[in-house]
Amino acid sequence: MGETSFPAGGGLRRLLVSVSDWREVAANYLGEPPHGGLVVEAPEDVAMGEPLELLIRCGDDEVAIRGAVLWKRRGEKTLLAGIGFLASEVEKREKLLGLTRQRHLADRARRQPRYRVAMRVTYRTATDFVVDYTRNISGGGVFVSSKRPPRLGEKVLLRLYPPGQDEPIDLAGQVAWRRPGEGFGLRFSPFSAQARQHLEKVVRSVAVGTATRVDSPIFEEVTPF
Repeated sequence: MGETSFPAGGGLRRLLVSVSDWREVAANYLGEPPHGGLVVEAPEDVAMGEPLELLIRCGDDEVAIRGAVLWKRRGEKTLLAGIGFLASEVEKREKLLGLTRQRHLADRARRQPRYRVAMRVTYRTATDFVVDYTRNISGGGVFVSSKRPPRLGEKVLLRLYPPGQDEPIDLAGQVAWRRPGEGFGLRFSPFSAQARQHLEKVVRSVAVGTATRVDSPIFEEVTPF
């Protein structure tokens, strides 16, 4: 999630957090603080305990919510900060979560069967050729276990190697969410209904006897509710 720093009213620093999809908020939501929080990219001079106002914007919707810096850590290219929301911001937090829930429910309405199944995959990032394994997959996306997941929004060409199949399956997609040290969710780019049916048939054949069909959306792992 990109950020821009500028003054807010009363001398409070404001961070503009721009997201292309409310699922990015769900993926970076902090459930541990008493009143919730969010992981954001932060300016280098942000201080521990510093009060901030986050202006979170997605399309025509935006939520301004106040918090304080709980922790800082160095990401791959930027400084990340955990912002804990203030007790006074409960109503705004609920508005924020309401927007993410709306997207979550829309996903559930058009969800596809998802299967827990491990298959070898290979893909290239900007710097590496990587071999990893899937954790679950549907006709719309896949979760890949990875210690060094690609950057959020990065386009990836994934080569899937289903056991017992003669040929691998190439799948293009975009990183929809990521958890450093755990893996990432790849949302597949649009492809033909015939190709989707073939993928689902292969996945079902692999899953029989080794995995369980899961009737929940591919992005369930990242929702904070």
